[in-house]
Amino acid sequence: MLIDLHSHVLPGIDDGATCLEEAIETLKMAREQGFDAVIATPHLLPDAEEGFRERVLDALQQLQPEAERLGIRLYPGMECFYHSRLPAMLESGRALTLASSRYALVEFEEEVGFRELCYGLSAVSECGCVPILAHYERYRCLMNPANLRALKQEGALLQMNYDTIQRTYGLFRYNPFLKHIKNGVVELMGSDTHGTHFRPLRTKPSTAWLSSHGFLEAMNRNAERVLKDEY
Repeated sequence: MLIDLHSHVLPGIDDGATCLEEAIETLKMAREQGFDAVIATPHLLPDAEEGFRERVLDALQQLQPEAERLGIRLYPGMECFYHSRLPAMLESGRALTLASSRYALVEFEEEVGFRELCYGLSAVSECGCVPILAHYERYRCLMNPANLRALKQEGALLQMNYDTIQRTYGLFRYNPFLKHIKNGVVELMGSDTHGTHFRPLRTKPSTAWLSSHGFLEAMNRNAERVLKDEY
């Protein structure tokens, strides 16, 4: 069974599932594709209202009975957009970590500079959390192999979206990110689904590739460590 630690499944919270019905359909798709655990990670943006955390937890509670009926463990979390107040929000609990663990899912602008990205991840670490960089493959500064090596040397954890495995680039249909998986650069996978209307769950080709190359078990083991709050 699989764990999805990046999912915009909660109804009416962000640009993910728009209503309870769509959220339930998304969970059904997850179950059909082998997932038995989902961490709901709505976007936490810098301008989030004061009661956003409570809205997230209320939506989770609303969806929880359906998740249990489908045999899915549903956990709270957030995809936290980095800004200067985020470390304090994580310390206070206003920003939710993944499944109430020490792990925080953090995203940046795609055009973020490498120094700014490193500074932000370090700031999250200094507040006692272990940052996981969401969909690391989107950041242009990490297309530089030297930057990626330097980030890994600092102990950064990287999450890749499942659909990235299925992409090809250029005339020869080359996918540079498969090499990152093979070299152990990527620790965690996530669907980053936004419901049935945007980026619906179609992970079977990716999980089949991971399984056939011997990486699926390790990825899932890492995700289980997040759920159990193990380092």
